[in-house]
Amino acid sequence: MVGKKRKIECPMPCRESQFEEISGFIRDNVAHESSRCMYVSGVPGTGKTLIVQSAINELKAHSSDLEFNHVYINGLTLGSNPDKLWRKLWKELDDTKLAPKQALRKLLEYFQTREILPTVLVVDELDQLMDKKQSVLYRLLEWTTDPLAKFTFIAIFNTMNLPESALVNRNASRIGFSRVVFPPYDHSQLQIIVETSLLGGKRRKELSKDALILLSRKVAAISGDARRALEIAKRALEILETSDKPGAKAVDEAFKELFSSPKIDTIRDCTDLEKSLLEQVISELNRTGSEETSYGPVQANVLSCCGYDGKNWSSDNILAALVRLVNMKLIVMESSGNFVSSLTRISLNVPTEDVKFALARTQ
Repeated sequence: MVGKKRKIECPMPCRESQFEEISGFIRDNVAHESSRCMYVSGVPGTGKTLIVQSAINELKAHSSDLEFNHVYINGLTLGSNPDKLWRKLWKELDDTKLAPKQALRKLLEYFQTREILPTVLVVDELDQLMDKKQSVLYRLLEWTTDPLAKFTFIAIFNTMNLPESALVNRNASRIGFSRVVFPPYDHSQLQIIVETSLLGGKRRKELSKDALILLSRKVAAISGDARRALEIAKRALEILETSDKPGAKAVDEAFKELFSSPKIDTIRDCTDLEKSLLEQVISELNRTGSEETSYGPVQANVLSCCGYDGKNWSSDNILAALVRLVNMKLIVMESSGNFVSSLTRISLNVPTEDVKFALARTQ
């Protein structure tokens, strides 16, 4: 029986369309006992997990004729062993503890049983399951193609890019079903979110309109992370409560406190070439949707940019800058002795948001 399509409210400003799309996807899947996958993407702090979980909770609370099992698993809790997912999933469905291999055998039997409720599995931080074989992801996607399984799989990735580049061929062909993107918040959306969260609070002082605009523009320029905007707003209010500083000064001070670390200071003291190298590493990570990249395209991008900027950097200069950044522990490089090739894997050893903040402060 199709569930009642009662209008339910989105719990977060500026995410109404994503909330409605996810709610409708789950409602239709469960009501028709379908098996499908939805890919939810976006950088951290854009509301992905909150919206997905809220959609499920609202459906459970307000659609009385929709019955389904709901399991939430965060990939970070699996450590370096993705197979632990089977144990967690089976424990939620059957309330018994089994070793991962035993749990998988039980799950294979379970999803071939006709008299079962539909299952909605949400795997957050799915990036953590991206090992070389991707056997866990393969099995999950197999169930989404099996009508008998009644299996809805919602995969949440911390990237704006589509996952095909990170998937082996057999999985890339299976994840192209439904996609919902959570773009970073722009400054006007962040302002709405902060204003909404601060309404009704009993405070001696409030942030001025100008201070809110400054705060939202600063965060939007760095990351568009709503959680960070709210954190800064809270600290700015605490500063206002104990001083006579104007709102804009309180916002600036809150930023300095929350983005204060030895690594940020180190980035600020980097040379122009080192900063350019960091920028291009971030650019490649964003482009590929991965946590690491190859040195080759990063070097090529730096050389291309230096031509536009009138810089006279050579490949040897860039390689020397990379080694310095590794020694400063800002970049991690794949161990390969003293040899660095275009295929050498590199990754950031500091949060992307911190790098962007430090670079913005020095430009």
